[in-house]
Amino acid sequence: MEATIDRRYASVYLESIQEKQWKRITTFIVRKIISPIRSTSNPYGIWIMDNTVVTPSETRETILFKNLTPFDYILEDSATTNILVGK
Repeated sequence: MEATIDRRYASVYLESIQEKQWKRITTFIVRKIISPIRSTSNPYGIWIMDNTVVTPSETRETILFKNLTPFDYILEDSATTNILVGK
């Protein structure tokens, strides 16, 4: 599932949310994604707020998550187009 952090709160979560780490996220909003470019085909995403709590989580089996696209690939526009979803 895709997650979005408002720019106002990005600095708060910069250190606690890193790529390829398992986290437990509580107190957030689930909303429909309206962006034409998405990193997942899921129509809903997590909206992280100022009172969202992010804590470490134990590692879980990743067999269902093997096709994740690294965020750097999206920024560099080098991700394959069969992974990103457009409206």
